[in-house]
Amino acid sequence: MNIIQVCPYDLSIPGGVQSHVTQLSNELTRKCHNVMVFAPSLTKSSLERKFDCEVKYLTKAKRVGIWGTSVDISVLNSTEKERTLDIIKNFKPDVVHFHTIWNPLMQTQLLGLLPKGVKKVGTFHDTPPDFGIGKYVGGNLMKLAAKYYLPKVDEIISVSKTQANAMGVNSQNPPGNFRILPNGIDADAGDGLSPTPPKKNEFRLIFIGRFESRKGVFDLLEVYRRLKEEDLGQGVTLKMLGNGPLLPKAKTFVEENRLEGVSFFEQTSDDEKNQMLLDSDLLVAPSLYGE
Repeated sequence: MNIIQVCPYDLSIPGGVQSHVTQLSNELTRKCHNVMVFAPSLTKSSLERKFDCEVKYLTKAKRVGIWGTSVDISVLNSTEKERTLDIIKNFKPDVVHFHTIWNPLMQTQLLGLLPKGVKKVGTFHDTPPDFGIGKYVGGNLMKLAAKYYLPKVDEIISVSKTQANAMGVNSQNPPGNFRILPNGIDADAGDGLSPTPPKKNEFRLIFIGRFESRKGVFDLLEVYRRLKEEDLGQGVTLKMLGNGPLLPKAKTFVEENRLEGVSFFEQTSDDEKNQMLLDSDLLVAPSLYGE
């Protein structure tokens, strides 16, 4: 089949959706499908991901903060619309797979450009906050958006029961075209890599994520600070992979509390990330909401 995967986020910025689109596209290509990826332009060409298929960067995106996280907003202008329509006509997709389709506005525009007969799949990854204004405004907006977008796709994938419920779908009795499928993991990602043995009595923690309040960065650092105060008989270390608005404050927290053993890695390739995962004893994901 000819399959187009649509990612609304900058592929040079680390993120779960970006990783999912990359790994799913490569696996579909290995299974002999003809795959193409649509995405916004890269802001960091040096961090371009490794695709086994062709990637078309359609337009620029602007990152905007909202409810403790951030989204990429992209809009196709008239010239970009025409160019994209030509790509679609030449590629002749059988299936177009949209990820977080309500992320404004490129994907909604693409819906209007697709010829009749093209099957559309929508995978929904996100949930609103479960407290404060985001719970009520974001939760209601998501349910409203779901009523608009769900009828426009042929097959619907939600990554969890929590996400499905956030859209107003009964996860215990979903529609016939609705499936709950957690994101897959590339089990071969670490092939060819060898773990580095720990130092004596060393216990190695690793965090991978965006430095923002949603990801629980300071909760992790506070726990680490308390661990360092206790006599555990082990030298605990922490590698923090990622970037974001709270990175400078996180570094300041480490400096002010004189926390030894914390290392920051703002830009890493997939191979570097996989090696550091392999060299760690525990992956910590202290996200507070929106997962």
